[in-house]
Amino acid sequence: MRTPPAVSAAPAEFYVRSLLWIACYILTVTMIYALHERMRANAPHLTRAMLIAGSAAVAMAIAESIINLKSVGMIVPTQDLSAFRVCWAVTEGLHWAGGHLCGWAFLFLGCAALKTRTFSRILGGLVLLTGVLWMPNIFFVQIGFILLTPIYLLSCCVSVIWISVVLLRQKQPQPELKEMAASR
Repeated sequence: MRTPPAVSAAPAEFYVRSLLWIACYILTVTMIYALHERMRANAPHLTRAMLIAGSAAVAMAIAESIINLKSVGMIVPTQDLSAFRVCWAVTEGLHWAGGHLCGWAFLFLGCAALKTRTFSRILGGLVLLTGVLWMPNIFFVQIGFILLTPIYLLSCCVSVIWISVVLLRQKQPQPELKEMAASR
C-alpha cells in the first residue's frame, strides 16, 4: 500500500497529537458522565444540563480534530491556501463553540457541586468561576483582550485534577448494602 503524499508531507506528531486529543475528549465524556451519576439525585436538572453541554462540547472538539486531520490530507498536496482558510474557519468555529459550551458545562457543574455539597465549597466555587470566565472569552478575544484565557485555563486544569482526585478517593456506597440496610 502506497502512503499518500499528504501523510508524508505532514509531520507524524500532528497526527499523534490529534489522536491524543480525541482520546482526551473521550475521557472527558467519561468524567462528565461520572459526575452526572454522582450528583443527579440531588441536582437532576443541573447535572443533566452539564451532561448535555459537556457532551456537545466534546462532540464539537472531536469534529474539529477529525476535520483538521482530514483537511491536512486533502490540502497539503494541493497547497491551496483558499481551501486551508475554509477549513480553518470551520475548525475555529467548532473550537470556539465547543469552548463556550465547556464554559456552560463548568457553570452547571459548579452550581450542582455547591447545591449538592458533593465537593468542597472552594472546589465548587472554583468550577463555577471557571465557567463564568470561560463563557464570554470568545467575545473578549475578538476585541483583543486575551488575559482571561490563561486564567480560566489554569483554573480549569486545577479544577479537573482536583475533581479527578476526589472522585478516585471517594467510595460510592454499594447498592446492595443500601438495600440490606433498608430491609433491617
